[in-house]
Amino acid sequence: MGTWSWVIGGLLVAVGGILYTLELPTRVDDGIVDLSSTEVIMITKCSHVFYYISDLSNYAKWFPGIENVTALVPGPVENGKQYEETVSFPVYGDFVRLTYVTSYAPPKEFQFMYEDTSMVAVTMKLSQESPDRCLLRYNAGTRRTSLLFHVSMGLPLRLMYSLRGRHGMFAIRSMFNHAS
Repeated sequence: MGTWSWVIGGLLVAVGGILYTLELPTRVDDGIVDLSSTEVIMITKCSHVFYYISDLSNYAKWFPGIENVTALVPGPVENGKQYEETVSFPVYGDFVRLTYVTSYAPPKEFQFMYEDTSMVAVTMKLSQESPDRCLLRYNAGTRRTSLLFHVSMGLPLRLMYSLRGRHGMFAIRSMFNHAS
């Protein structure tokens, strides 16, 4: 029994090492592996939506599981601006993580990334489809490219961002469509 434990343990370490060295293909423009994406059309101007979603203190109002988001330094939104986010998970409870803006291009694109082991980046792109219709595309991806990470954490992250992303898009669409 003891010898087989070592053999099995050795094989698991070898497989883990191989999975760690293998990498998944990323998007060419930003090196992100997609986890989830969704989109909604709202009856409003994209500029209204952009300024609302790019103020991360509003994130808790429409994205499920986010309890609070606070800027570490007051001031306007810009690339590199950092926030502290309190997230609520049913099994783990609340925890705090750092978030920072990685792309701020009014009124077309907004991206932020989490400074945690997931390295998740959330990108929101907007396009004015007609004078009164705004298309909001939500994408969650990760800068983690290791196959080992995606075998172990990929499915939970995909499920979480897929379900919460869709819920968040419906919530923000409802907010803007009912405000019109």
